[in-house]
This record gives sequence, structure tokens and C-alpha cells, in this order.
Amino acid sequence: MAITRIQKKDNSASTASTVTVTLDSAPTSGNLLVATTAFRSDSAPGTAPDGTWTLAEAIAPGTPSSVRSEINIWYKISDGTETVTIWTLDSTGYIGACVREYAGANVLDVTADAGAHSTATTHSTGTTAATSVNDSVAVAAVGINANDPTVSWTNSFTELAGNRTGAATASYHSADKILTATGTQESTCASVSAHGAACIATFSAAITTEGVVVLTDEPTTGVTLSDE
Repeated sequence: MAITRIQKKDNSASTASTVTVTLDSAPTSGNLLVATTAFRSDSAPGTAPDGTWTLAEAIAPGTPSSVRSEINIWYKISDGTETVTIWTLDSTGYIGACVREYAGANVLDVTADAGAHSTATTHSTGTTAATSVNDSVAVAAVGINANDPTVSWTNSFTELAGNRTGAATASYHSADKILTATGTQESTCASVSAHGAACIATFSAAITTEGVVVLTDEPTTGVTLSDE
């Protein structure tokens, strides 16, 4: 089953402690929700709306303060109630968040990150191991410590526009790519300004055991085999 991005919504805030992302419609229960977030603050890292979100990949704030963005990729299986999500900083800072809904995927597969903040104007996500199945989606996120309203991504990743923090000193972007074959995944974000970091996570289609016979060494006493 091919994976489809159903919807996405983003929001950002400067000198704030929270940012709210409101989807255009309630997500379908059982679909995959992926959120990419970037936080820039001198306080503790940002947090997800609640404990039902799982952190797939993250880059901690760097040093010095000019490279202190934190970039996270979160995910969860929707229960159909997440139209509104609130992302939080422990104190005032710059926040950007993008939430998207995918149909046809529900398993975290492989992840990678750049390993450290870079002072260059290109920011690689790092390269993942090979994806496990053909049908997957790769999600990338970058945080840049400057106001870069326009960036570009390599390897056919699609920019999900509008992910800026609204501040002159921080911006945030994310991108995705629907995959139809296995392989390693990487994208490099090119920005006007230096100082930033990126990461990536892939999510695969559900893998079922329907029609698969699992052989074990358990005794078969009392088991009748039938060709029905």
C-alpha cells in the first residue's frame, strides 16, 4: 500500500513558551502522525504535548549560543483526537513545529542525524541505514540560527513551507519524501545563513503476517492440520 500524506500544518512563535499547531481536520484513528520541532532557548529542551508521543530522533542544542537550536522528530499512532497539539518550552524562546498525518505507515524504521551543529551553510541529515521495506516515508528537519525564509533540499525531498519561527535569529524547516524502494536516505538542506543542524527518520508501511506460516519447535500434540 502506497503511503500518502493526508495533511500537514505548521506554526511558529518567537519569545514564547508554547506554540499551537491546529490541523485542518481531525486525523483518522490508526494513521501515523509525525511532528518535527525546533526549539531555541537558553532553558531546558522543549517537550511534546503528552506522553503518547515518542521521540524518533533528536539533536541537542549546541554550543556556543549561536548554534543552540534543538531539533526533534516525534511520532505517534493517531487516536483521532489530535486536531490541536501544543508544544512547550520551559521558558521563553523560539519555537517551530510542523505536524503531518500519513496513511499507510505506522512503524518507525531507521533514523540518522548530522552528529553535531555545523557552521556551514549546508546541513546534512546524516545517512540512514537501508530502509526495511519498499513503501516508506522519510521525514527531515533542520534548525538554523538565522532568519532563512527559503531553503532547498537535495535528493527529491519536498519542503513543507512556512516553518519559520518568525524571529530574525532563528528559522526552522522540514521536508519529506515518499519512498517506493528500499535504500539509504539522506538530504542536505542549503541555507543562506550558517549555523544549523538536521536529522532524519523513516517510517514504513505496516508489516502483517497474514498468509505467513511461522514454524516453531513447540510440540504439536493435539493440533490437527487441515487444508481448509
